[in-house]
Amino acid sequence: HNHIQARVLFTRAVSLAPREQIGWALQLYGRFEADVGSQLVARHLFARAVNADRYDGSLWRFWAELEGAANEPTLASQLTSLAAAQDATRTLLYRRSERSADGGPPGSTRYG
Repeated sequence: HNHIQARVLFTRAVSLAPREQIGWALQLYGRFEADVGSQLVARHLFARAVNADRYDGSLWRFWAELEGAANEPTLASQLTSLAAAQDATRTLLYRRSERSADGGPPGSTRYG
């Protein structure tokens, strides 16, 4: 019964999440499903999470962990590589869009 209520709440959270937080909401939902043994549903939710925010390497890493735990080392390795690539891409995008006068994050005095 509690799992049903949790799924209803997660579904609602995903539907109400601001666009930039949908990936995280889906990732949390996926972790819940993995914890209760619904691996297929968890995989689907992680795929949706990375589609919602493909530049967030942490979403790819969480999915890689799930696949590693499911004894899918090849897929886990591929997802880990994608996580690293997305982290690098996100860093480049962040540096371009969020520079302060010294070239670093807003409010920083030193970047690098």
